[in-house]
Amino acid sequence: MARVSSFGRARCAGVLIFAVRLIWSSRHVARLRRDGDAAEASLAQTVLRLARRMSIDRPVGVRISSLADSRLAKALLSTYTEALPSPAK
Repeated sequence: MARVSSFGRARCAGVLIFAVRLIWSSRHVARLRRDGDAAEASLAQTVLRLARRMSIDRPVGVRISSLADSRLAKALLSTYTEALPSPAK
Protein backbone atom coordinates (compact mmCIF):
# COMPACT_ATOMS: atom_id res chain seq x y z
CA MET A 1 0.00 0.00 0.00
CA ALA A 2 1.33 3.42 -0.96
CA ARG A 3 2.13 5.89 1.77
CA VAL A 4 0.73 9.39 1.58
CA SER A 5 3.20 12.15 2.32
CA SER A 6 2.48 14.86 4.85
CA PHE A 7 2.05 17.28 1.95
CA GLY A 8 -0.59 15.00 0.45
CA ARG A 9 -2.45 14.77 3.75
CA ALA A 10 -2.36 18.54 4.20
CA ARG A 11 -3.60 19.04 0.65
CA CYS A 12 -6.50 16.60 1.21
CA ALA A 13 -7.39 18.34 4.47
CA GLY A 14 -7.40 21.72 2.70
CA VAL A 15 -9.63 20.44 -0.08
CA LEU A 16 -12.02 18.97 2.49
CA ILE A 17 -12.15 22.22 4.49
CA PHE A 18 -12.90 24.33 1.41
CA ALA A 19 -15.51 21.85 0.18
CA VAL A 20 -17.32 22.02 3.52
CA ARG A 21 -17.08 25.83 3.44
CA LEU A 22 -18.57 25.91 -0.07
CA ILE A 23 -21.46 23.68 0.97
CA TRP A 24 -22.12 25.77 4.11
CA SER A 25 -22.00 29.02 2.11
CA SER A 26 -24.38 27.76 -0.57
CA ARG A 27 -26.87 26.59 2.07
CA HIS A 28 -26.64 29.98 3.78
CA VAL A 29 -27.30 31.81 0.50
CA ALA A 30 -30.30 29.55 -0.18
CA ARG A 31 -31.72 30.38 3.27
CA LEU A 32 -31.17 34.10 2.66
CA ARG A 33 -33.02 33.88 -0.66
CA ARG A 34 -35.88 31.86 0.83
CA ASP A 35 -36.36 33.73 4.13
CA GLY A 36 -35.41 37.26 3.07
CA ASP A 37 -37.92 40.02 2.47
CA ALA A 38 -37.91 42.28 -0.58
CA ALA A 39 -36.00 45.51 -0.07
CA GLU A 40 -37.54 48.96 -0.31
CA ALA A 41 -37.90 50.32 -3.83
CA SER A 42 -35.32 53.09 -3.25
CA LEU A 43 -32.67 50.61 -2.11
CA ALA A 44 -33.43 48.26 -5.00
CA GLN A 45 -33.13 51.16 -7.48
CA THR A 46 -29.79 52.19 -5.97
CA VAL A 47 -28.44 48.66 -6.29
CA LEU A 48 -29.69 48.40 -9.89
CA ARG A 49 -28.00 51.70 -10.80
CA LEU A 50 -24.78 50.50 -9.19
CA ALA A 51 -24.99 47.19 -11.07
CA ARG A 52 -25.46 49.07 -14.34
CA ARG A 53 -22.41 51.25 -13.59
CA MET A 54 -20.40 48.09 -12.88
CA SER A 55 -21.60 46.53 -16.19
CA ILE A 56 -23.23 43.59 -14.45
CA ASP A 57 -25.48 41.87 -16.98
CA ARG A 58 -27.07 39.31 -14.68
CA PRO A 59 -30.20 40.20 -12.70
CA VAL A 60 -29.43 41.59 -9.25
CA GLY A 61 -31.82 41.11 -6.36
CA VAL A 62 -31.84 42.75 -2.95
CA ARG A 63 -33.21 40.89 0.07
CA ILE A 64 -33.40 41.97 3.70
CA SER A 65 -32.88 39.22 6.27
CA SER A 66 -32.09 38.90 9.94
CA LEU A 67 -29.80 35.97 9.02
CA ALA A 68 -27.21 38.51 7.91
CA ASP A 69 -27.39 40.23 11.30
CA SER A 70 -24.31 38.69 12.87
CA ARG A 71 -21.08 39.95 14.37
CA LEU A 72 -19.13 38.74 11.32
CA ALA A 73 -21.47 40.51 8.89
CA LYS A 74 -21.28 43.71 10.93
CA ALA A 75 -17.50 43.51 11.05
CA LEU A 76 -17.27 42.99 7.29
CA LEU A 77 -19.71 45.78 6.55
CA SER A 78 -17.95 48.20 8.87
CA THR A 79 -14.65 47.37 7.19
CA TYR A 80 -16.07 48.00 3.73
CA THR A 81 -17.99 51.14 4.68
CA GLU A 82 -14.89 52.68 6.23
CA ALA A 83 -13.06 52.13 2.93
CA LEU A 84 -15.84 53.74 0.87
CA PRO A 85 -15.67 57.46 0.26
CA SER A 86 -18.43 59.41 1.93
CA PRO A 87 -20.10 62.45 0.36
CA ALA A 88 -18.79 65.85 1.40
CA LYS A 89 -20.95 67.70 3.90
